[in-house]
Amino acid sequence: MSMKKIFFYEGILLFLSKCFKEKTKKIIGGWFFMKKTTVLFLVGALVLIFGGMVCAKELENIKLIGGITYNTYDYTIHSIEGVADINEELEDLKKGVGFFTGIQYWLNEWVGFEAGFDIAGSSYKDTFDMIEFKLKSKLTGPYGTLVLRLLDILKVNAGIGYYSYNLIESIKTIDFTISETISKGNGFGILLGGQISIPIQNNFSIDGNVGCRLININVEEDNVSINMSGFRFGGGITYHY
Repeated sequence: MSMKKIFFYEGILLFLSKCFKEKTKKIIGGWFFMKKTTVLFLVGALVLIFGGMVCAKELENIKLIGGITYNTYDYTIHSIEGVADINEELEDLKKGVGFFTGIQYWLNEWVGFEAGFDIAGSSYKDTFDMIEFKLKSKLTGPYGTLVLRLLDILKVNAGIGYYSYNLIESIKTIDFTISETISKGNGFGILLGGQISIPIQNNFSIDGNVGCRLININVEEDNVSINMSGFRFGGGITYHY
C-alpha cells in the first residue's frame, strides 16, 4: 500500500475518532444537564409543596382589614411666638374623612400585630365673585399596632405611625386653575383605640372602630409645629382565611 493511502486512512480514522469524542462529550454533557435539571426541578417542587403547606398553616393566623374613617383634628399651630388656632372660617379643616387598609398577624388567640396604611384628610372651600378658593389638608402614612383580644368580639390596640402632612391651596376661575402646596411636614404619632367585630360569614366580619391619634407635625420650612391630634371613628371589613 502506498504511503499516500496510509496517510489518507489515518486522516479518516483521526477525523472519525475526533467526531466520536465530541459526540460522546455532548451526550454525556447533555445527560448531566438533564440530571441536574431534573434534580433542581424536584427540589423546587418539594420547596413549593412544603412552602404551600406552611403558608396554608400560616394563613389561618392572617387577617386582611380595610375601612373608612371620620377624623377630627386639633389644628393648633405652635411657633416661637406662641400657640395659635386656625381662623374660625377655616373650621372645616378640623374634620374630615379618610380610609385605612392593613394586615393582622395573630400569634395566638389573644395577641396579634397589625401593620397598615392610614390616610386622613379635610378640606375647606369658598367662592367669591366667580373665584373658587379651596384648601385641602391630608395626613398619610404607615402604622403598626399591638392588638389584644379582650372578648370574642372586642379588641383594643396601641401603636405608632409616621405621617406626612400636606396643605394644598387651589384657586379656580373660569379661565385657569392654580394649585400649590403651601405647607408640608411630617411627624410620629401614637394610635390608641378599640374595635368591635361582628362575624357575618365564615370569612368576613363587620368592624366598628373608635380611637384617637396623637400627633404633632413639624413644618421645618415655617419653623412651626401643627397639632393634628384628634378622634378617629371608623367602620370596615375584616377578611380571614
